[in-house]
Amino acid sequence: MPSLGRFAALTACSAGTLLRNSSATEASAAEPPRSIFDDPELSEAVVDRQAADLKLNTFLVRSGNEQRVLQQALHEASVKANHAERALAIARMQDFFHGVRQKVEALSYPGVKPGLRASYLGHFGCTAWTEDALKQIVKWAPRGVVEIG
Repeated sequence: MPSLGRFAALTACSAGTLLRNSSATEASAAEPPRSIFDDPELSEAVVDRQAADLKLNTFLVRSGNEQRVLQQALHEASVKANHAERALAIARMQDFFHGVRQKVEALSYPGVKPGLRASYLGHFGCTAWTEDALKQIVKWAPRGVVEIG
């Protein structure tokens, strides 16, 4: 049978939660059993992610305003054909975009070393593979597959 990928991971995660929840306390007759989908850690992580998303969106709005100012300066230097001013405006925009990328990465992936995610994506794509997964792909799709998404 082919590997079920995400479903298997979800099932393993849910089974771990079920085992953790069932072994943590004895279920009392008055208390209904908890759903395997009721995961306090996940609920906490969702709240944290929402707070991080708010910070990210606020940063992006502010950055958009700054970007418009920099674009206007570049446009004005180009219209005047002032090469020195234009080169300075381009350098400022490059610095700005570098800073935006770093801040977006820090807000989106807190605790992850800067550049690590980009390196991972460059090496593995969206998901790292395992030798077992590759063997299953060859077994069930000998002509290959295309990863989408």
